[in-house]
Amino acid sequence: MDEGMTKDHESGSWTSPFPLHEETQHLPDNRENALKRLKSTCRLLDRKPTMKEYYFTFMQKLLDSSHAEIAPVTKPKQPTMRWYLPQFGVYHLQKPGKIRVVFDSAPETEKVSLNKLLLLGPDLNNGLLGLIMHLCQDPVAFMADIKQMFHPFLVDKRHRDLFFFFWYKDNDPAKPLTE
Repeated sequence: MDEGMTKDHESGSWTSPFPLHEETQHLPDNRENALKRLKSTCRLLDRKPTMKEYYFTFMQKLLDSSHAEIAPVTKPKQPTMRWYLPQFGVYHLQKPGKIRVVFDSAPETEKVSLNKLLLLGPDLNNGLLGLIMHLCQDPVAFMADIKQMFHPFLVDKRHRDLFFFFWYKDNDPAKPLTE
């Protein structure tokens, strides 16, 4: 990370390699598992039209802001090490009109998941007891909600194949799925 962190001058975003245990040489093919999960999500969205509207709005914002892009087409004989992230939507209890699409890095294929490939960092979450003690110490407390904190961070080109996902071409459910 020390040597690989750079600033992309074109977009102004930071680019970083992913903290993998080791460079990944072989990944099992999880394409079908990710497609199966997306089809399950789509069936849920078909049963819940309001949720579907929020979901498609979220995905359109993701595409409009260039936080995701259509994957380049690869030649049939060109080897790729793609990992497909399943996705699903979650509501915040206090924000019922907003949905957040989660790209799930925990599902396993042949005992491999994206989470298992990553180095573990320190636990930076405050313990509950420590938090309560700090709240009792001072007369004022505040918290903040950072909107889309992780999307503007670019992934190094050599690790982008770990972040594929399926979605409808042009965000239109009548069109075919694309990577």
